[in-house]
Amino acid sequence: MEAKRCHLCFQDFSRQCDLKNHTAVCNIIYENKRERKRGMVRDKEDGEDITKNITTSQLKLIVRGLCAKITELEKKTNSLEKWVNTKKKRIRPEDWLDKQSPPAQPWATWMVKNIRITDEQWDDFINKNIETVELIQDILRRALFCSHNNDADEIDDTDETEGDQASDEKRINPICGFDKQNELYIYVKNKESKLVWRKMEPVDFRRLLMCVQKAICSKYKNWSDGNVKKISSKQLTHIMRGLSEIPTDESSHAYSKILGTVYKLVKQEFKSVIEFEI
Repeated sequence: MEAKRCHLCFQDFSRQCDLKNHTAVCNIIYENKRERKRGMVRDKEDGEDITKNITTSQLKLIVRGLCAKITELEKKTNSLEKWVNTKKKRIRPEDWLDKQSPPAQPWATWMVKNIRITDEQWDDFINKNIETVELIQDILRRALFCSHNNDADEIDDTDETEGDQASDEKRINPICGFDKQNELYIYVKNKESKLVWRKMEPVDFRRLLMCVQKAICSKYKNWSDGNVKKISSKQLTHIMRGLSEIPTDESSHAYSKILGTVYKLVKQEFKSVIEFEI
């Protein structure tokens, strides 16, 4: 395939017609290859008419090319102006959430029904295959995933006779986040006992961790009742230390790590033509 390169500025072109149009312009700017190599543009004050060798047809090509570029620039400018002038609507995520399909149950009820520990998770914990923070992350991950996706292997044993109502309760989690890192919103009752969305406060997240701690203690009691003669001192020490390691200080690394895990699991995005500022 024959190369299509300008002999003055060495620019490549995919089509011969594009090269022809370009050459007409380039002939005006550069006198020869030597000027291009030296990076010099023809001196306009040398008294020489740089357009004396340009034909009428070449000038038409130049004008046509410039008109096309101007049209393209106008389109881009209009597009930019439209974007700049887009009406920005400031909206509170709580208000936006209140207008969406509400969860079938509030945050407090969801915690009680979904925070559970499986036998597999417990075995991994007592056998030291996972640390306390990893256990908490796994418990929350499973609870949020199962309830959001209506998983058939749901932790909570729901009576089949409840039918669609039970299915609806698993459809929407009463917790979500948006673009602000680690900022969460929960579906709770307000002072007037009305269910609304509001920002999750540190005290709310600590209650979630306390719910996890309660679930671990409950699992330990049930497990120890059937294994009272098999519990080793090392296992007991590990379990007790694990319970004491459940973070409550929001400035701790473990607290931030667990909060970040929950945020990633429940993060959503606004899908609208309006640009939102949270």
